[in-house]
Amino acid sequence: MDFSTYKHKDPKFKIKYPSNWKIVTAEEGFTLGFVSPYSHKGFSANINVAVKEYDYLMENLDYYRDKFLDETREGIDKFALLETNKIQFLKSPAWELIYRGKKYKYKIKWLQIFTILGDKIYMVTYTNELNYFPDHVQEARIIADSMKLL
Repeated sequence: MDFSTYKHKDPKFKIKYPSNWKIVTAEEGFTLGFVSPYSHKGFSANINVAVKEYDYLMENLDYYRDKFLDETREGIDKFALLETNKIQFLKSPAWELIYRGKKYKYKIKWLQIFTILGDKIYMVTYTNELNYFPDHVQEARIIADSMKLL
């Protein structure tokens, strides 16, 4: 698969993405998104990058993970946490979460990677229909691994 590089101006970072995927910028809840040109029953795989201000009241990365999971459980029907893994992202300790559930009419699975650096939370989220989730996991990991702060 061919990858292109996208440079984001504010906050400043660069990231690779599949060349044939559509770029979506500045939507509510995320900074940048990439959408697969292929859809299944009207749902297209997508990978979103979010850079958010960090609330200093959240003590650490584990606390943020727990708070995030509590909020996510409330917003997704039939939520099931499948995996939690401590990893490195942006050369820092991070969490990788894999979970599934039902959102609108779709059975969906997510891969989410996040870390805290300074006053910001950096997050990459891959979302796809449950049965098609394996189709783009490799691309999601390449995108997350390629992210560099400028």
